[in-house]
Parts: sequence; structure tokens; C-alpha cells
Amino acid sequence: MSTNTTNTSTPLVEHHSLHHAPIITAGVLTPAILLEFEDACEDFIANAKGGVNADVQVTRILPSFKDPIIRGWIASDCLHLSTLKFNVFMKLLRSKFLSKQWEDELLSKILRDHLRPGQEFLTWATSLQQQNCILRNTPSQLDDKRMREQISIAVDMDLRISAREANVNNATSLRDFLEIYTLCDEKRRAAEKRTRSIIDESYRRNKNAGKDNNYHPYRRDDRNSNSNNNATTSTASRPPKLTPLEIEIIKSRFGCFKCRKIYQSKDHINTEASKKTCEFPTKENYRPLTWEYADKIKASRDARKSSSSSKPIASTSSNPPTSSSSSSSSIVELDNSADSDFIASMFGPLSSSAVIGNGTFSTEGDSVCQPFKSKHFIWKCLINGNIDEFPVKISGLIDNGAHMVLILPDTVKLLGLPSFSLPHPEQVDVAISSSQSTKKILSHFVKFKATSLDGL
Repeated sequence: MSTNTTNTSTPLVEHHSLHHAPIITAGVLTPAILLEFEDACEDFIANAKGGVNADVQVTRILPSFKDPIIRGWIASDCLHLSTLKFNVFMKLLRSKFLSKQWEDELLSKILRDHLRPGQEFLTWATSLQQQNCILRNTPSQLDDKRMREQISIAVDMDLRISAREANVNNATSLRDFLEIYTLCDEKRRAAEKRTRSIIDESYRRNKNAGKDNNYHPYRRDDRNSNSNNNATTSTASRPPKLTPLEIEIIKSRFGCFKCRKIYQSKDHINTEASKKTCEFPTKENYRPLTWEYADKIKASRDARKSSSSSKPIASTSSNPPTSSSSSSSSIVELDNSADSDFIASMFGPLSSSAVIGNGTFSTEGDSVCQPFKSKHFIWKCLINGNIDEFPVKISGLIDNGAHMVLILPDTVKLLGLPSFSLPHPEQVDVAISSSQSTKKILSHFVKFKATSLDGL
């Protein structure tokens, strides 16, 4: 019989005949290998011709070790080892060539082992018992009661509930306990197999019917469930390709080829498409650009510029205008030759609380001279209209002498604001009288909300 003396990482136990001692090849010993070798030696002792006396059992198996390290240990203490009993020799062998914590490490591995999804219970439970057998004749070995407790803890909740319904706690032996768990696991696996076959059959039918077959319950679902909300990020939801007419309109009207909006800023137009913050328009309800739409936007922009440059005359006031409003960044003071000809406000006789100066009366007369006119204070604000999707910039005159807020008809038309009839028409006139009649009848009003340019 040939033997393998090559040093390998994992040794092998060779036992070709029960009448001869087993052989363990060279390599690093493990608890499982030593248990296999011990069982082979017991088979040899029990079946050898003529029997093997207890005092020579260790002597008969010492030549079985082919690892040079173990053979050196045997040679150095051969006389003493030959006098030991077989079970004492095996205990000494484990203490010499196994880790001092091998029992704790193996027990910890058993306690950490859990039934994985898709794994058969019987295969897993058998492996668990085999590992526990390696701890044979040690205090760390689990008895039947502790093994049942460990199995109940290590299985999943569904299988544990099924076994509990099958009265697994009434099992009298570990074998009956394992049989109940195995039967419950087989029922569960059969039900999962039926469910999977039904789903696969339904999937095949949908595929043959030409329906959307991108979804499968056991495959990754790459469909965009929020296609309506994320349409701008999907290539399929983009609008059709630009026509030559649209390209001409975008080029001539300062448009963006990505969002397809005209009259955009120069910085926005010159920015690279990959760095633009705007998005592609959605395919749904997309309307191609036309010259009519472009002319309409241009007319709206021109009307907005003309309305913002107009300077209306304020009505009269009996109180001087407050200067605290000028602290806002949206309020500007007009100071040029053209604006100085307009009367912003007029003042009546002053009271003691309206004296301009240090708060004392002049000694030269009973009255104090006050300014005849003051400068305009314009509030530049934003108003949301119904025609354009962006707010329109409007300039308003701050005048607390007027008893109502007035808006130009052209501005109402520009914003597209709906008008409502007044309960009673109002008659108004200018603050400065003239030879011609300037009375006007106000019969309608509009509703709007104005915000400052700084968002206040």
C-alpha cells in the first residue's frame, strides 16, 4: 500500500482495510480530520485479526502519522506515548496540534449558523448535527434538548410558525422534531414552486399577447413608475425634432434650443447644453413655435417696457409723503429735469406737527413756508398675469394722498386681468384744476397681487 508523504494544507485519512491501521497524510490537523481518524482507529481496533490489546493500541497506530512535525513529536516521546490509553492519547494529540479555543470557536460557529433563504431545511440541519458531532466527548457538545432549541431559533419565522401549528413541541425525540420541521419546509417549498410557476405562466402569456413585458417579478424592474412626473428626464417623452421654422425663430428671437423658450438672456443662450439648468419641454401638449406666437411675445415685451417707463401725475394730499418708504430697494427717487416738472404732491397749511426744521416756529412771521412740490417715489414691483407665464415688471407711484389705487387700462390688457363692475361708478378728477373738463367715470376694477423685486 502506497502512502502520500507530501505536505498538503488539508490532510487525508486513508483506511483501505479494517485489518490494518489507518493512515493520516501530512498537513494541518483540524477537529474534523482528527474525529475521522479516531473513528477509523476504533474500527481497526475492533476488527483487527486477533484483536488489539489496550496496552498496545497506541503503539499500533503511531506509525499512521505521516506529517514530519507529528512524527518528530512522537519520536521525542515515544516511550511515554506508548504507555497511554487510546482515548488519553487522542486528547493529548488534540491539545498539542489544535487551537486552544477550538471548542469555543466550533460552538460559536454552530450558534451563528442560520437557515438561509432558499436552503433546504434537512440539508442545513444535517450539517449542523455533523458539526456538533465533532465536539463529541467535550463539555461544549449540544445535547438533544439544546439542539432542538438552537434549531428553533435559527430557522425563519414562517417555518417556525408552521412547525408550531404542527405541534412540533410535542415531539418526544430529536428525530421526530426534525421530521416535523422537514415536512413543513417541504410544504412551503412546494407552495413557493406553484406560485413561481403561476407567475411565469402569466408572464409568458403577456409576452405572447404582445403586451408590455418589461416587468418580471424575479427580475430587476427598470421601468419608471413616475413617468408622468419625470417626463422631462426621459428621452421618449421629449418633443419632436425642431422644424426649420422653429430653428429660425429660436435663432432670430434669442431662444434656447433646449427649453425652446424665446427671448432668453445671453448667458443662458451661450451656456453649454449639458450645464443648463432648464429642462426639455414635455411631449404632451407640446405646441410648435410659430411666428404668430413670437410676435405676440415681442408685443407683450414692448408693452411692458413702455408701461414701466410711464410717469403718472399724483393726486393731491393734505399730508406730506413719508420718507420711510425710500428705504426699500424697490423704491427709487426720480431726480432729473423731466421729472421735476411733474407735481408729485401739494400741501395745505401746516400745523405744529408738520413744521419743517428744528421743531420751533420762526420769529419773522406767523406762518412757515413749505415746499410747493416734491419728487416722485416709484415702486418697481412684479405682478402675475394670465397671458405670460412669467411675472410682469410694473412701476407704481407711491402717493398716500390718493383715496384709491388706479391702474392703466393698457396695463390691465397687458396682464390679461379680468375686470369686475363696481357696485357704484366713481367720478374722479385731477388735482390741478384747468379750463377743460378732466372728470372721468370709473366703472370697473381688477384684482391683482404685487410683490417687490427683492421678494418682500
